[in-house]
Amino acid sequence: MALAQAGKGVDILLDCLKPRSIAGTTVPNKLSTRSSTLSDYSSLSDSQFLFGSQFCPENSQPASVPHEFGALSRQPRSSQQNSQDSEPSIFTKYQTKPQLFGGDVKEKGSLNFGAGKLKSVLEQFEINKKKIKDKHNSEVLLSFISHVRESLQGMQACLDKFEEILNSGNKSILDGLEAISKTLQDAAQSHYGLVLNALADKSQMEQMLLEMEQRLAAKDVEILDMKSNWQLLKESLELLTAQQNEQHIAKPHTG
Repeated sequence: MALAQAGKGVDILLDCLKPRSIAGTTVPNKLSTRSSTLSDYSSLSDSQFLFGSQFCPENSQPASVPHEFGALSRQPRSSQQNSQDSEPSIFTKYQTKPQLFGGDVKEKGSLNFGAGKLKSVLEQFEINKKKIKDKHNSEVLLSFISHVRESLQGMQACLDKFEEILNSGNKSILDGLEAISKTLQDAAQSHYGLVLNALADKSQMEQMLLEMEQRLAAKDVEILDMKSNWQLLKESLELLTAQQNEQHIAKPHTG
């Protein structure tokens, strides 16, 4: 509300600073302009009008009546205009009120003070505008930071899930490799045992074959000895037979 009142006062001040061109303007236009100005002022609240009257004191004073307007005022008016003239004007009503910033100062000092007040209001407006902008930027930054934080948390959750899946996959792979290694180890041990058993059996068979060969060799020696003895015995028998034959033949001659 105060900011809207300040804006109304600024509009009044700008209207005061505009150059007024009186020459070449007809009397009805002046009357319509004056009536529209009065209607604009009557639409303002007391505080708005007082705020504007301090910035532009000439608006709070009754304007000088042009010569043409004075001539027209001397003409007879209607009963409605007489009733309006009998009522105190809005300028007179607000002129009797004390000024907002003190009534003892001069008009020039009031203008300077009003300009300084306007500058202060504008500076305060710029400060408030900057604060609102900074607050908006801060809210945008906080929203961005919150969004980034949520995104990072989502990424962290995804990474944790991926790490969990990866660990589960690695565990499955390690379990499979361990099972394969155990199977291969068992198979190798079994095969090694079979090989050892086969080698042991082979060694035993070789030992048995060697013993059999040794026994056969001994038998061969015995057979050779028996053959030699048999030959000697045969020769001895033949010799004995020959001797007996010789003795038998020699006996008749002696007899």
